[in-house]
Amino acid sequence: MPTGTRRSVTAALAVLLLLSGCAGGTGGTTGREADVDLVGCDELVPSDDLVAAALTDVAGVEPSPVPAMPPLEFDPFPMLLPAAGGLRCSWNAGAPAVDFTSDWGYLSVEAIPYDGDAVNVRDADGEPIASSTSIRGHDAVAACRGWAFECVVAASVEGVWMQVRLQWPAFNSVSRFAAVNDELVLDRLAAVAEPAFAAVAEAGPERLDWPAVTGEADCNGIAPTAPPGGMPADALPEFSRLIVEGAGVVACALEGGRLYIVPGAGDLMEGMLREPDFDGALEPLDDRIGYPALGRASGPGGMLVILTIAEDAYVIDAGDAVAYARDILTARVADYAGPQRDESLRAPDIATAEAEGLALVEGTAAELGLTIATTYPPERRRCEHPDGFPGVVSEVVVTTAASSTPDEELFELVDRYWSSRSLTVYHPDNGIAAEGTAGGLISTVYLTASEFGGGPSIRVQLPCALE
Repeated sequence: MPTGTRRSVTAALAVLLLLSGCAGGTGGTTGREADVDLVGCDELVPSDDLVAAALTDVAGVEPSPVPAMPPLEFDPFPMLLPAAGGLRCSWNAGAPAVDFTSDWGYLSVEAIPYDGDAVNVRDADGEPIASSTSIRGHDAVAACRGWAFECVVAASVEGVWMQVRLQWPAFNSVSRFAAVNDELVLDRLAAVAEPAFAAVAEAGPERLDWPAVTGEADCNGIAPTAPPGGMPADALPEFSRLIVEGAGVVACALEGGRLYIVPGAGDLMEGMLREPDFDGALEPLDDRIGYPALGRASGPGGMLVILTIAEDAYVIDAGDAVAYARDILTARVADYAGPQRDESLRAPDIATAEAEGLALVEGTAAELGLTIATTYPPERRRCEHPDGFPGVVSEVVVTTAASSTPDEELFELVDRYWSSRSLTVYHPDNGIAAEGTAGGLISTVYLTASEFGGGPSIRVQLPCALE
């Protein structure tokens, strides 16, 4: 392990309230007295019965909820709420979320300081949803947004954005929440919101001054600075914008994804990732990266990798997140000796790598019984980008004709085939991928699902070598 780059998570585990269903920030202070009794989850949600009722599915049998954080979310920023000076309380009543086709459900009560008179929750077209109910005298939005995998009740309460959410895989017809009436769900969420709004209204500012992390970060040497989430800050969902600003999140543009740096949140992130249900959603990637890291093949960009460097947390959401993790470590950790430091990567033979990559693509198609429809010429790219970030030097792509073999079966076959060739296989969204070497370069091969009436496409990407 590189020296001086990892911090103990003991302190983070001591201050995180995740085990009681809550998450509070750690790190910098906000000027409050040390003995102030901050509002916590037990005060916001004083009854387990309210939680159980909100998580009751279509069968009508009340579950036994347990504290757990949702590891899959349509919006990536709420997981950073504890770093932004907010409070998050969350429970699960079933299997943990591992993908968007499994059956799961989470109830969350969330709070963050907010100086607006009314919350701004938007519909699928980006238009504000009008307040439709009153809770403890506060005008509240109450809406189910299937496209965002949630139903939500939200209001501005004494300088705090308060919201209660039920999250579930909305487009999964087998979900036990799919057939629950929206009005019933919102009534249950409003019942949870009643004591939560009351607790905040009666607490006073000092008891709502949850700590936020502090620090500074930039994209220098890694990638160009980018708008968070690929959109201008003023176009972000307002709740997410509050989190981005409160936690000092810095977004960096990657080809096909984003890197989020959260300064000062290293300990908090490490502690959170060891709590339910994050602990089962991520796998160690130390062997592939040469540095302690966790990841999963289900980020919006294709794969998610999370690592800590010094005091900062790095969240990489991209199709080739593992390769980007190596790039970041090379740029930020002086004694990092990951795969990119291999001498064979110093002067790669691009033409040889392309030929070997094409041979792998053709061999894969033949092994799967697929007919190649189109072979595109290798797409060469400049490694010395004007914005200074490493990328893909060349990409070899072929498309295949429609196949009678289902994609799922093809994925199983290619998993065995690539594994037999000593490639490291992983599973991003909408396909399967593997890493190996070609012409002295670590390369990544992808098989993506059938589309546009044809068969799967297969491509090999050759990343730029770092001198």
